[in-house]
Amino acid sequence: MTAVIEVYCKKCNENFTLITKGKNREQIEEILQKQNGFECTAGNHVELDNPMNYWVLGKIIDKEVPSDLEKLQDLKNSYSEVYTTSELQEKYKVSGFSFGTCICENKSNGKKAYFDFTRIGNDRFYYKLSEVG
Repeated sequence: MTAVIEVYCKKCNENFTLITKGKNREQIEEILQKQNGFECTAGNHVELDNPMNYWVLGKIIDKEVPSDLEKLQDLKNSYSEVYTTSELQEKYKVSGFSFGTCICENKSNGKKAYFDFTRIGNDRFYYKLSEVG
């Protein structure tokens, strides 16, 4: 079991949890207040101010949290293409980012592809949303 804090996002009307890493509610609030910009864990919207203007913190509970390997397997089960940063750069030329979406060109066929990304443990994984052209 892992200690997590329940969170509600007022903007996207979603509930989720954050791992506390041994911090109490006041320490978590202090950390979140200092953030200048974030991507919402639940709704995938990006904001330029701190999360406390959008999130309502609930209680700290013990919850079973999937391992990093389980999270990666779930991602691979949900999307046809999932890459690490180096794997993505081998197959695609990154053109830029727009509203959190990675815009790429497929090196083998020249088609434009769009990826979102997430962190699992210390690694970033990109998953393909679509390819056009």
